[in-house]
Amino acid sequence: MPMIPVSAPPLPPLRLPRVAEIRSPHALAPLPEVLESPPPPPPIAPTTSRARPRAIALAGLAVALAVVSTISSTTITSGAALVPAVVSGLAEAPTVRYEPQAGRSLIFVNNPEQLRAEDLADARHGAHAIYRDRIGEGAHRAFFEHLNVSGRTIGYGVSLTNPGSTPLEVRVGGQGFEASMRGGEPLRAVLRGEGAQAGTRTLAPGERMYLMRRDQAVRNLAFFSGAVDFEVRGGEAVVEAFAHEGTGEVPRTLGYLGYVQRTEVDGTRESRMYKGHSPTGEVLARDVDFTLDDSVSNGTLPVWHETYDLDARAYRPPSLSEGGWFTHIGPRYQERAVTRDMAVFDMPGWGRVDATEPTDGTSQYPNLGNWGIVYTVEGKVANHGTCPRRVTLNLIANPRHGASFAWRNTDQPWAAGTLTRGERMVCDSFVVAPGQTRPYRASFVLGGPSGGNLRQFFTVSDVSEPAS
Repeated sequence: MPMIPVSAPPLPPLRLPRVAEIRSPHALAPLPEVLESPPPPPPIAPTTSRARPRAIALAGLAVALAVVSTISSTTITSGAALVPAVVSGLAEAPTVRYEPQAGRSLIFVNNPEQLRAEDLADARHGAHAIYRDRIGEGAHRAFFEHLNVSGRTIGYGVSLTNPGSTPLEVRVGGQGFEASMRGGEPLRAVLRGEGAQAGTRTLAPGERMYLMRRDQAVRNLAFFSGAVDFEVRGGEAVVEAFAHEGTGEVPRTLGYLGYVQRTEVDGTRESRMYKGHSPTGEVLARDVDFTLDDSVSNGTLPVWHETYDLDARAYRPPSLSEGGWFTHIGPRYQERAVTRDMAVFDMPGWGRVDATEPTDGTSQYPNLGNWGIVYTVEGKVANHGTCPRRVTLNLIANPRHGASFAWRNTDQPWAAGTLTRGERMVCDSFVVAPGQTRPYRASFVLGGPSGGNLRQFFTVSDVSEPAS
């Protein structure tokens, strides 16, 4: 079943829309917020007549995004009004624990988030690379998100260079690019393998190739994001991400921008935006199983999960949660965050960026939302009762920020959508007939612009129709 926006409780019955209907879900009444409303935009200092239009446009964009891809530094606590009452009669609750999955690393590029003219790769603008790193053999995904404030239309690219003395074999997989706020679209495309190149390419020593490149693709003051999958065999390679104005060859030698920590016109602190390489691009919570019978009432299914103690620098024993679990945020900013889901990034020129330690340029706990990390929950539901039951996996967006994402479930291939702040979605929903056991597997990945701090929870309800 597709992931769809739904109204506030009660959840069932659910409408099953066509995929086309959920590409741009209409705004619904938001669920109760657990925080105050977003603060007003920062005041704009007097500017020259040339700079003022950009400042005004940026302030308007900041209001629309409620701050692009950021998490509030105020501790966020849960609100019981967001979910239905917990069920009674459940004999045993499963444990939700995410584990990193081997197979494909993630290169994440969001610093600087706002791209100025002096950040571009063209020779006349200083010939800069936004990202540069040496990576090893294996499968990788590069994911980037930025706002163009350069005052011109720009393009973007990701390149690979062979720094060694022997040839490399390179395979380019799916790729996607979107110059709009629909940040789930490029992730949907890459996960479906769209744009993949057939066969492998030999990269000679010293040779450079473009894994992806989009010229003149992003107008001024537009947000954009993209992703590309690739594999390297035969040795190490140098990967670079760059923005450029021209359509010709990008200079072979680019100066690396490093960790940009400036403050932008609209008050955005680039020191709270990051880039880096994580050894894993996917986390999995397995064996999230439920057994139902006629004594289990309708409502929210409880789960066990860990939380992280920052003072002790250790995980607490699992506790029973009646309101689901929180992901895409570190324990400094959400006391009920599961935390094991959070990727640790190695930022070239800086070092480790870790949600459990104050490791960014401001000496704060990082503003990480796990953008680009694929989340999967899988398990099975056994119905030992006498009536069919519907089980639903729900997701609630950050109450202060919306979300762009791609998702799939057992019956739905990868698709893309958006959420308004505090809006609830159905990730997966299925009916289990009496005496039957039904496996499930649901995945999603957060794109940009999006806020982290997402709540997930299961519900169970009676149904009148037979299981499909």
